[in-house]
Amino acid sequence: QTGQIRDLSQWVLDTACSQLERWRQEGLQPPRLAINLSSVQLEPSAEEPSVGELLLATCRRHGITPDQIELEITETAVLRNRALALQQLEEVVAGGFRLGIDDFGTGYSSLSYLSRLPFDVLKIDRSFIDDLVGNERCQALIRTVLALARDMKLKVVAEGVEQADQRDWLSRMDCDF
Repeated sequence: QTGQIRDLSQWVLDTACSQLERWRQEGLQPPRLAINLSSVQLEPSAEEPSVGELLLATCRRHGITPDQIELEITETAVLRNRALALQQLEEVVAGGFRLGIDDFGTGYSSLSYLSRLPFDVLKIDRSFIDDLVGNERCQALIRTVLALARDMKLKVVAEGVEQADQRDWLSRMDCDF
């Protein structure tokens, strides 16, 4: 509401890219880094660069390639201005970034987003994982999401796995992460 989200988001991106570069200089090969995007970032004003341009410039400044970063958005982040959000996300993907849908199943869960937006990763919200063991209905939902994601060639991350029986069940269902 105060407009500070743009500066804060840029600071987060700069800090994350700087850390990624530092790890690389130390000889570490970190996995892809996931960074959340705000819905505000998907709606640049006329005088602001697009989110794709900002992301590419930040990566260049830190010597990072876009394939090292996965950008996550929630379903609700796309709702305010769908056409503009789609345009922004397509530009992000065209720039070489991977795109994930975060907290899947907790927002409006419109399946049309999965077919229209260029996602690479689907993250199942932890609320489903919390209820996983012993809850057949929850298990049925997760099996369905996993099958849908496989058919759409999406990787799946289960958020909030804290117990061995949760991990084991998800592993048996071929959940990617």
